[in-house]
Amino acid sequence: MQKFLVIIMELDVSKQSADTQGSTTRDDSIRTPLLEMILEELTYNKEILDPFLQVFDEPKWKLKMVVQYLWKFIGKPSIRTHRSNGPPDDDASFNGALKCFSNITSAKSTIKKIRTEVVQLLLAHGFQKCSSMDGM
Repeated sequence: MQKFLVIIMELDVSKQSADTQGSTTRDDSIRTPLLEMILEELTYNKEILDPFLQVFDEPKWKLKMVVQYLWKFIGKPSIRTHRSNGPPDDDASFNGALKCFSNITSAKSTIKKIRTEVVQLLLAHGFQKCSSMDGM
């Protein structure tokens, strides 16, 4: 099952790359990327978050899930424009998310939205994957 998820997520990256390069047509249709669907389910069903993260062990994708989950709830800085609805590209990383937790206001806001236990779980898995990927 894990290999299947990784293949489909790699397919999503390929499609996104093709979209960016203008290599797709209307026939390629619009669809929700698998990573977004998984994140939505994990967001609304927090009871499955820990078991999912325990089982899913592909370092690159697990870290990407953790980062995107965190950024979904980290408050956006007020100086940003309406054109940017996600984190800035240079901060859309685990380190960028950690910077937000170094700000007490941002940390409190994020913890209030997703509970202390969930933040601890995500940070633990994020640190674990960062350290395992550094050794690669």
